[in-house]
Amino acid sequence: MKKLFYSLALCAAMTLSMVACGPKDDANPNDPNNPGQIDPNNPNNPNNPNNPSPELTPGEHKAKLEDIALEFIDSFNISDVEDAVNALYNLSDYLEYGDFPDYYSNMIKDIVNGIKDMSTADFMSFATRASEDFVIDINDPDTNPYAGYSYTYDDYEWVEKKTNDKSVKLIWDNAEATLSWDDTKRFEYEFDDVDYIVYVPKNITFTLNIAGSEHVKAVVATNITDVKTLAPAVEVKLNGGYVLNTSNSANNKGVESHSSIKKNGKSLMSAVSVVAINDATDIDNWLEEEYCEYCYENHYYFASPEYLGNNLKTGSAQIDILSLSIVASGDFRGLYDKYEDLEKKYDDDSKEFYKEVCELINDSVTAVVMYNDTNEKVANIVAQVVTYNDYYGYDEYYIEPILLFPDGSKYAFEDYFTERAFGDLLDKLEEIAEEVEDL
Repeated sequence: MKKLFYSLALCAAMTLSMVACGPKDDANPNDPNNPGQIDPNNPNNPNNPNNPSPELTPGEHKAKLEDIALEFIDSFNISDVEDAVNALYNLSDYLEYGDFPDYYSNMIKDIVNGIKDMSTADFMSFATRASEDFVIDINDPDTNPYAGYSYTYDDYEWVEKKTNDKSVKLIWDNAEATLSWDDTKRFEYEFDDVDYIVYVPKNITFTLNIAGSEHVKAVVATNITDVKTLAPAVEVKLNGGYVLNTSNSANNKGVESHSSIKKNGKSLMSAVSVVAINDATDIDNWLEEEYCEYCYENHYYFASPEYLGNNLKTGSAQIDILSLSIVASGDFRGLYDKYEDLEKKYDDDSKEFYKEVCELINDSVTAVVMYNDTNEKVANIVAQVVTYNDYYGYDEYYIEPILLFPDGSKYAFEDYFTERAFGDLLDKLEEIAEEVEDL
């Protein structure tokens, strides 16, 4: 069961980067007592008692939620990015005929997945790869021998030519991709009693032109203050008017994640998560050292997330999809401590244990679904205990989230989001999935 709380914390801290957001006015990651918590007096907070009373029934909400989802899906046109995806897939194949390092192919795959899935997480992965694999003096020919050259694919081989010193260019078919960077900043740090010097460019830019027209432009801002204060960000512009932004930041007070997707200036999706945790960027807190008797040297690996559980304090998150919002916040520090007390008090297979854990979650974590244009609450998301009979006829228990509506109605997710109620949405999703698969 501890894994449940580790997962809750990790999700709040990191995984929301796959969607989108702008920072909240009251978010302050440097304040351990208020790391981005939603202000209860803010008129946009669905828990504010001054908000208008609900007007729709749970059944009427189904129709409105499906309309929002369909509008969101209809905002994306696979044909806008089809040429870019196909060109990059071809490039990925052609790279196998050159003497390029693996991370070139991996960066291209991140970009392809980011485009076809509109995934800000994949673009952040690209930003991470670009930053990590080029920072050890990006201009040093020993560590980056491709800098300053263009490579043209011609009949199963790549033809090399000299070009701008701060770029690498790949040319194939009717497409051209350029990875370029600006001046670098020198950093020093120590790890395992070894002093390292790295040179980090301020910005790294990837562009894809097809038949002379720009289809993709991704600008990575490395934003490294020092080795313990990081804020990488990437902005991606895609053919069709799409703009994707994503950024993660971490310092000795906590971790933040922001992302957004817009089309022709209209916000389609946004999200933010903020978590307070002390000294999260000190890598010594996450690594464990172990001596290997076979190779006679020390190996490092990421330890189990005990540090996270022991040091996490509070967190909050908000996801906006057009006019729909999900707002959540929690006291994870208190939740974790009280959970450990329950482990000592009960057999963790007993109904009483699950019942008290469920109450603990509901007391410690608040999650609300609402319409952000009217401030009407759709439902709270709460936890409940479920009992089922196993193969041998014994009672087993687990905890599941449910929707609790203002009129007291309760629905499990699978009972509310049924195929009958959301049939048009499911049909649309299947159609889009087939189009993406065809790519």
